Amino acid sequence: MSRRILLADENIPLRVIRALRAAGHQVIAIVEEAAGLDDAAVLSRAHGTDAVLLTFDRDYGELIFKKLHPHPRSLIYLRSFPASPQELTDLIVRLVDGGIAGDVDGYLIVWTREGIRKRLFPSRV
Repeated sequence: MSRRILLADENIPLRVIRALRAAGHQVIAIVEEAAGLDDAAVLSRAHGTDAVLLTFDRDYGELIFKKLHPHPRSLIYLRSFPASPQELTDLIVRLVDGGIAGDVDGYLIVWTREGIRKRLFPSRV
């Protein structure tokens, strides 16, 4: 398994970001580096660093699929809040490492308590 760069949208709690780093993941945190950055700029940053974008924000799907913005390596959209920061950290690690949804590269991954959906990104522009 190759380590991926994770880009945490500002709605990902700092406690989770720290736990991901402690687990050996390289995490760029918007809340630390560019709080208030608009979604298009966050998406551009994720694309430019070939990162897996982690978010609770559904707007990225529209930017990628309807407005055809360049996509990141993967987009993990969490539609539900796990019960605790530790559960969220464990979930993200299992998703990124392929333990739940298989390979995430090139996909929008939507996680809810009811299940996971994968949608292939459009071809890069």
